[in-house]
Amino acid sequence: DISGHPRGQAMQTMMLRTFLEGVFDRWRLMRPTVTAEILWQPSFRDCRIVADPGLSQTLISLLNNAADATFDSGGSRVTANVASDGEALHILIDDEGPGLDETTRARLGETFFTTKEQGWGLGLAISNINLSRLHGEITLKSREARGIRTEIRLPLADLKVTAQEDRGSRHG
Repeated sequence: DISGHPRGQAMQTMMLRTFLEGVFDRWRLMRPTVTAEILWQPSFRDCRIVADPGLSQTLISLLNNAADATFDSGGSRVTANVASDGEALHILIDDEGPGLDETTRARLGETFFTTKEQGWGLGLAISNINLSRLHGEITLKSREARGIRTEIRLPLADLKVTAQEDRGSRHG
């Protein structure tokens, strides 16, 4: 745990969907001009997790990147498609930006590399660090129509609450 506290003692436990809805709601408040469409797959399987602030930061950063690319290209819509089989979380974020050229694709994730006029080039690098700490990964691909698809794959093993932790949170 990055906070230095044993897992479960300093962090809140909650259902995965509740955690994700909270992240999406906070992001919508930060970006009220974005038309955000969150699509939950019918097969979504919920589970109890330890709410990880790094994951929340990562999702908001990736959603902000999608919104920035969309607005810079005159678009207004960002779509997030959310699926979970109870063992892994999959989120696909689609923007309406210009997509990726080969030069940009080759440099993605490099610290201090940015395509934004006022960017620092840290968002994707930090997101990669946060997700790799949880054994997850980010993939960016140009979409055929327009924009980028950001794919987040995250095994839930490191976030899922064990039966012992769950009992402790109910009694303590």
